Amino acid sequence: MNVELIIDEHASQHIKNYLKFGIVDLISIKCNINGKIENNILINCNEIGENTNELIELYFTKLFETYGKEVYYYYNLENEAWRFDYKIIETTGDNIMDIISNTFAKHNVDIKYFLYHNSNVSNNQTNKYGYTKLNSMGIWHTHYVDYLGIKILNKTIQKKFLFLNRIAKKERYFLYEKFNELNILDEMLYSINAINDSKYPVSVSLDSNSHFALLNQDFYNSVFCNIITESEFYTTKNLNVKDAIFFTEKTGKCIAMGLPFVMVNGHGSISKLKELGFKTFDKWWDESYDDEPNEIDRLNKIVNTIVEINKWSIEELQTIYDEMKPILEHNLLLYNKFTNKKYNRQLFFPKPFSDYNCFY
Repeated sequence: MNVELIIDEHASQHIKNYLKFGIVDLISIKCNINGKIENNILINCNEIGENTNELIELYFTKLFETYGKEVYYYYNLENEAWRFDYKIIETTGDNIMDIISNTFAKHNVDIKYFLYHNSNVSNNQTNKYGYTKLNSMGIWHTHYVDYLGIKILNKTIQKKFLFLNRIAKKERYFLYEKFNELNILDEMLYSINAINDSKYPVSVSLDSNSHFALLNQDFYNSVFCNIITESEFYTTKNLNVKDAIFFTEKTGKCIAMGLPFVMVNGHGSISKLKELGFKTFDKWWDESYDDEPNEIDRLNKIVNTIVEINKWSIEELQTIYDEMKPILEHNLLLYNKFTNKKYNRQLFFPKPFSDYNCFY
């Protein structure tokens, strides 16, 4: 049997984008099997009419030869996932995951490098085979963006801060005006009131900032620090809960893209992240704003922290970023452990409110 991998022109750039992060997107790779083109042999293997076990082994052998053994082989097939994990090869009675797992073992490739995207995958199956199960929050894929947080990239810093605010809220506009007064906006990639709410006199939008779930990698890859303006700040007033902490995709994107951050969130949010195992950046700047219960005072302390960070030059920030990489990599690995659990795709942490004593 002869198996050749095919990447058409349409998928070529998509494949290159994924490879930057050490990921091979299997859905984008077609196969020429004895002169016949097949789009997805893992789903269609029963219909192809060849020796299925041999076909799958040859397929992954070609992948390992082409891309190596230390990249992630990412399989995203959400619409078909309910039948994939338990898919039985009709001619042999073998489970397809048994064949994949055995092929990885044969080539001395850790099965954890097989990434499988779906929120409906059986945890029993995941535990049995040891592959990596991810859902939508961990991968930002499908109709969101083509990105999966796997490794920290080297970057060339062009701006000091990322300050994205699709919706203008009281605390966000307060910060915008402060940064404007202090002439810091020129050091930022920023948006404010991108939806053009008439209640606010200013509207600044950025491309790909029109929807909460979109993630523009160029934004994150060209800045030093993310000023995360989480979804709720005045939680006592808005949610009628004192000191609630609200973590959403805004925090998830930042950690997945490997950025240090200043957190505009409820009282104690930095402490909560540390409690969950994340590391923050008090070695480099003052995070005592997190201890301030008064919301206006906390905002002013956040501004003071931004002012201090802004004193560093781009060259100094580049050096500091390199120093931070062990922390950023630690956070990314921990983030992926959280996102391997089933939860609503728009929420950051999977456990119930009562487990964390915070909103999310």
